[in-house]
Amino acid sequence: MVQFLHKVVCFMNKVVIITLSLILFISLLSLKAQTVIGIQKLPQNYTEEDAIKNGDVVIDNSQKVYNLNKLTRFISNIKNEEKDKIRITALSIEGDPIIYYLNYSGKNIVLTVDNTRDKFGVGDIIEYKVKEVKKEVKQGIVIYYVVFKDKKFGNHILIYQDKNENQALGNAIY
Repeated sequence: MVQFLHKVVCFMNKVVIITLSLILFISLLSLKAQTVIGIQKLPQNYTEEDAIKNGDVVIDNSQKVYNLNKLTRFISNIKNEEKDKIRITALSIEGDPIIYYLNYSGKNIVLTVDNTRDKFGVGDIIEYKVKEVKKEVKQGIVIYYVVFKDKKFGNHILIYQDKNENQALGNAIY
């Protein structure tokens, strides 16, 4: 009888451990899904006009930049430790949107890259932890970029443009 009770207790312990593991796993998936849900609320055929109308920072496929003041304000809000988030929509050469979400929680910056609408892209959504978002002016060129926390990613240029024009010279958006 004692041996039987011991087996029952061991079995119950395993059930409890498995149940707690599943709850933790589902909770983590739920957190990831919450991040992704906001991204996927955009229509699959999200257009340049939609992005401009919605207040995104937009880089069209001719490198014209719209709503750049939002990125400048976002950088300022980080310096002032004010929560903020912005969306950057960059159009590929073919005109497909690649969407960047920058979210500052007041402590952490997260860059989420959504290239699911890019016909020639990988078709995934990736999150990166960001150390800082910077704006620098060098030889008449304004550069906006993120510095990743993980040094293996280096820096990622969002936009670089002639400071006297509303035209990007390019972007390193992938």
